[in-house]
Amino acid sequence: MRVALQYDVDSALSNCPSEGEFRHRVIDEVGRNPFDDNAAIRIIAHFGESSGEIVGRIEWKSPSGASLGERQLALQTQDCGEFSQKMAFAVAVQIQLLNLSAPTVPHELNTGDSMSNGKPIAIPTKPASSPKTLESPKVPVTPTRTVSHASARTRVMFGFGPLLAAGWSPASSVGVEGYGAVKHDSFSMALGFKASLPNTYRRTDGSGFESRVAMLSLAPCGHIDRVAACGVVNVGTMYVRGLGVDVVRSASGLVVQPGLRLSLSQPVGRHFACAVFGEFLGNTRRWAVRLDKEDVWSAPRAVYLGGVSASLSF
Repeated sequence: MRVALQYDVDSALSNCPSEGEFRHRVIDEVGRNPFDDNAAIRIIAHFGESSGEIVGRIEWKSPSGASLGERQLALQTQDCGEFSQKMAFAVAVQIQLLNLSAPTVPHELNTGDSMSNGKPIAIPTKPASSPKTLESPKVPVTPTRTVSHASARTRVMFGFGPLLAAGWSPASSVGVEGYGAVKHDSFSMALGFKASLPNTYRRTDGSGFESRVAMLSLAPCGHIDRVAACGVVNVGTMYVRGLGVDVVRSASGLVVQPGLRLSLSQPVGRHFACAVFGEFLGNTRRWAVRLDKEDVWSAPRAVYLGGVSASLSF
C-alpha cells in the first residue's frame, strides 16, 4: 500500500530536516518508496515545541479526511535532527502495519472471447449474483499515547566558564563563573559563584594595590526557547592589598550587586549546551581605595559582566 505524506514543522523549531530529507529517512526504514501524493490514505507528520522539548504527532486520515488514529511522541532533546529519525521510524512502522492489513484485490478479467490456435474458446461465466460492496481496508489504530516521563521537563544543570568584568577594579578583570541550576518547564533557579583573578593597579611612583573579588550569586530565570532573562544578586567580598608602600595593609569589604542577567544558549547534542551571557549590576555599597591618605580608586555605581559558559544537563 502507498500513502500520501504531509510534513508539518513548527516555525519555532530550527535545524529540522527538509521534507525531502524526511521522506528519504522513511524510505530507508521501509526499504522502498511507499509514497504517492495521490494515495487514498494520508499520513501527517507534525513537529512542534512545548516547554523546551520537541513533541511530534503522527495522524492517519481516510480519503474523506476523517481521522483514523494518531500517535504522539515526546523526547527530552532540542536536537530536531535526532527527533526526526525517531519520527521517521514511527512512520515506517505504521506504513508496514497498513501493508499487513490491506486485502489483496484481484485484477479484473476480460470476459470476452479469447483465441487459442486461431479458434475462439468460451470462458465459462458464473451466474449473476447480487453485487457486493467492497469495504475500505481497515487501518489499525494505535491508541494515542505520549512517550514522556515525569522527569522529562525537570532538569539539573551544571555550568562553568570564563568572564570579563568592568567595575570590579580600575581595569577590566578576568574571572571565572560556575553554577548549578534546576530547571522545570520555563523556569529555573541557579546558585553559583564568581571570582576574579588578582588585578594590579600602580601609580607612576610605583605604589599601588592588588585587588580581587569572590562572591556567590542567586539567579531565578524565565526561559523562552533558547533565551533566558534572570534577576540576579551577587554577594561577596572585595580583597585589597597595598603594593610598594612603607606599611602594607590588606583590607576587605562586603560587595552586594543586584541586577539583570540575559543569556542565549545553543544545544550541542542531548546533554550539552554552550551559552553567552551578560549581567548589568548596581553597587549597593560604594567604597574607595586610599594610598597615602589619597583616594586612588572608587567603586563605580554600575558593573558589567560578560562571558561564555559550557553546561551539562541531566
